[in-house]
Amino acid sequence: MSSKKKETLLELKIGLTDYCNYQCIMCMQTAHKGIYGNPEIKVEPLHKDQKGYMSFELFEKIIDDISRIKYKFKSISLQWLGESMLHKDLLKMIEYILNKNEENTFFEELIFFTNASLLDEEKSERLSLLFEKYQRTTLIVVFSIDSASKETYLKIHNVDNFEKVNSNIVYFLNKTKRLKNIYRIYRFLVMPENSFEAEKFLNFWAGITLNEYQLTWNEEKNFDIEKARDIINFKRVYSDELLSVQRLHEEVIQRLGGEKSYFHSGDGERPPCAAPFRTPLVNWDGRLSVCYPDDRLELSLVTLEDNSFESLWFGDKAQKMRKDILNRDFDKYDRCQRCGNYGGFPLRQSEIKLYGFEIKS
Repeated sequence: MSSKKKETLLELKIGLTDYCNYQCIMCMQTAHKGIYGNPEIKVEPLHKDQKGYMSFELFEKIIDDISRIKYKFKSISLQWLGESMLHKDLLKMIEYILNKNEENTFFEELIFFTNASLLDEEKSERLSLLFEKYQRTTLIVVFSIDSASKETYLKIHNVDNFEKVNSNIVYFLNKTKRLKNIYRIYRFLVMPENSFEAEKFLNFWAGITLNEYQLTWNEEKNFDIEKARDIINFKRVYSDELLSVQRLHEEVIQRLGGEKSYFHSGDGERPPCAAPFRTPLVNWDGRLSVCYPDDRLELSLVTLEDNSFESLWFGDKAQKMRKDILNRDFDKYDRCQRCGNYGGFPLRQSEIKLYGFEIKS
């Protein structure tokens, strides 16, 4: 095997846990009680089995396995449905994966999502030292904030932590701003409960960053790495009500002076989705799915505990699913029929070729 790995758009998510210390109204953690707090609109609880934490031994096995394949990952995220800072081995896991990428041949970006409620001064200092040690890896930390006031924060997150979280984030910013390899994203998921605070949110974090920031409108990672390392992000929330959430998102973008974001309205023929080509997901118990919005693991390819990533991700079951998606046979998969994000992953020709499929003109 050549030491030069093939560049890809693969974005791997590893769910270290599906436990969370928050009960946010827009999250699948609470949707069984009622989506957006509405008890008349409920879905089944996450998974149909036990929640848990990934063992360090399983994490080590998975990282060792995927670091040996011939493809380089675009990004690896150490979070899925839960709050990873609840995991007792989080810092140990971060150091392990960064050490595996010391030559920058395993992946380009390490991404970490957090509500920042557990990001105390000690953790910020330890993370700062860790990130300084591995400066060849691009590090992206996404803070889920979604509010510009205590009242809205409490309504959305069901926790009275607004001031504590902002203080934790500002401390982390001050500890890491000297590092050139780290990007901090302050995220605002646009929804009816907070859209009126968009300008206030922008002004607050613009002030905190001393007006040295980038503004992005949808996917958190769509920013210029050559520009400011603080990013204020206004993202469309995932919802089955595609048109209503998109209209609200576009209204906020227009108010803040941005450009229209990419979106497929649901009219006409549904485009093939890039998720089975791009976004492998590993649950805390090792189960591999082809799509990170697959919150009940309906598209699981079984477990990495007893199988290699390459044998599953490029195996017959995954390839059949990709063929079906290219042929727009979404009705074969219940999860695809319920998707509230179709069109959110535009498929690229290089991804089609990677899996050996012909590109249709």
